Amino acid sequence: DNMVVITDAEGLVDWVNPAFERRTGYRLEDVRGRTPGSVLQHEDVDPETTERMRTAVREGRSFSAEVLNHAADGSAYWIFLEVNPLHDQDGELTGFVAVQSDITERRHSEALLRQAMEAAEETAREKSNFLASMSHEIRTPLNAVLGLTDLLLLTDLDTDQREYVRTAHTS
Repeated sequence: DNMVVITDAEGLVDWVNPAFERRTGYRLEDVRGRTPGSVLQHEDVDPETTERMRTAVREGRSFSAEVLNHAADGSAYWIFLEVNPLHDQDGELTGFVAVQSDITERRHSEALLRQAMEAAEETAREKSNFLASMSHEIRTPLNAVLGLTDLLLLTDLDTDQREYVRTAHTS
């Protein structure tokens, strides 16, 4: 299922495997001689990631990245991309091999998890605010009840009345 792209030293496509053709909807003839990014990436790709990839290709070194690509039908999908340089026996850079794994489902799951965590945090904040408010709302009348039962206990009460007031005060 991994998509494989082999490019020349400038990063222009020489070959793609059938998995690439299936996932992207582009045939080798559509992409040969072009950079993969010029075909698959649109303006919604993170510019820092794009620059990091271009710099690595210019410098002839390995890199990996998570990139948003677009298939021929326009549908967006996420890939994890690992690119390694190819050298001839004299050590000269001859091209790159890129292996791409579709991580769209993983990215979707991560987004759902982030949303769920944010919702849980918001619920916890709301609960905390509610409890603080209710604590205040309950404490104020209870203090009034305690104060009034204290005052009532200082008055002349019969035995039953005094017991009722003590019970209310203790409760």
